[in-house]
Amino acid sequence: MNLAGWIGSFLGDIRYALRQFVRNPAFTAVAVVSLALGIGLNTAIFSVINAALLKLLPARNPNKLVMLTDPGSSLLLDGLQTGVRKLLSYAEFVQLREGATTMSEMCASELLLQRWPVRVSGGPREEARGRLVTENYFSAFGIEPAIGRFFTQQDGTGAGKDPYAVISYDYWQRRFGGRATVLGTPIRFFSTTVVVIGVAARNFRGETVGQDPDLWLPMMMQSAVMPGMDWLHENSLMWLHVFG
Repeated sequence: MNLAGWIGSFLGDIRYALRQFVRNPAFTAVAVVSLALGIGLNTAIFSVINAALLKLLPARNPNKLVMLTDPGSSLLLDGLQTGVRKLLSYAEFVQLREGATTMSEMCASELLLQRWPVRVSGGPREEARGRLVTENYFSAFGIEPAIGRFFTQQDGTGAGKDPYAVISYDYWQRRFGGRATVLGTPIRFFSTTVVVIGVAARNFRGETVGQDPDLWLPMMMQSAVMPGMDWLHENSLMWLHVFG
């Protein structure tokens, strides 16, 4: 078949398909919706894979980072075993950190992204998304601040004794207009006030894909910003991801 004949046959097939669609509107709707869902699903899957697998975590030596688990223990959820336990208690983290011989540094991050009611500089109540992390979190990932400094292991001398916050670059731009005067800004959590001491690097949004914290707080501030809860001494509570 020559080119002209092939084009004629192709156009004929299109006309036939259009006539069938007009005669069967229900089928046409189902076909269009199915095609749209298929394209959307594939796009979403690629976006997740691209973020989780193709784009490396913006950290120093990301290929050397590992998540610690308890291979001898299963995580129970609704009475069912869900595989190797990937969450650890704070006591387990401390034990692993003190006994580590093959890792240069170890840090922990809260599983959940908290939504805290806060007051910035005495203003009205607003919501900020945040996460508790160990005091060496940023140094372990090799992150540099955009401005200011990060809290460090030397700051974590005891529960409630390092009332600091590090905010994300996006939150700095969105909430504070990117002003350098953000350093020293007081943020009120319930009956506790912390001050902003640093802004994270522009491309750092934490270690969990899809969760973008506005700020990070030192682990030692847990009971201060979560009144009535003492997760640092609750050995049966598994709430941390631990990285080395």
